[in-house]
Amino acid sequence: MSRAARGGLADENELPDVADVPLPGWRVLAAGLAVAAAVMLVAEMFMALILRTPGLLLVAAPVTVAFLLTAGVVVGVAASKVTRGMDQRKATLVFFVAGFAAGALWGYPVFSLLIQASASAGGPEPAPAAAIAGTLYMASTTGLGALAGRYFGPWAATRPSLVWSCTGAVAIVTLIGVYILSGVDLT
Repeated sequence: MSRAARGGLADENELPDVADVPLPGWRVLAAGLAVAAAVMLVAEMFMALILRTPGLLLVAAPVTVAFLLTAGVVVGVAASKVTRGMDQRKATLVFFVAGFAAGALWGYPVFSLLIQASASAGGPEPAPAAAIAGTLYMASTTGLGALAGRYFGPWAATRPSLVWSCTGAVAIVTLIGVYILSGVDLT
């Protein structure tokens, strides 16, 4: 029985859980993915600022969207089935662990390929630990996105304008990234 059915939320400041939202599961999943993508891009923006490499965000945005549309959907659906009946905090932790694991499994091959491409292009030889560092970066970013998507997704699903804003911001950054990466010269 959900908290809403028992007479409301346990704490008026607590966000609603999946069972407390009277919306179809696909809308909650879509809202969670939109929130996850936005949070992941913000985390990547901070990494780009720390490394003083603004172009990193434009490279990371298409990779993030590709990850969310493939592994993110699968992990979200699988984690939803595993966490059915769990309280919100435990379910959110399970989503974090699942997102972290999926990011690590997906990140290692991606960073290994990027390092090989960099080495074959005649650039400086990256350190052998660069693939592991990149994998941990991707895993932590995807874990954070999964955590935010699970925790804020049900609440965001009741606010379609917020979901569309997150989706629009992610789409704009992704399209700019794809345009920059494609090397198309319009001049």
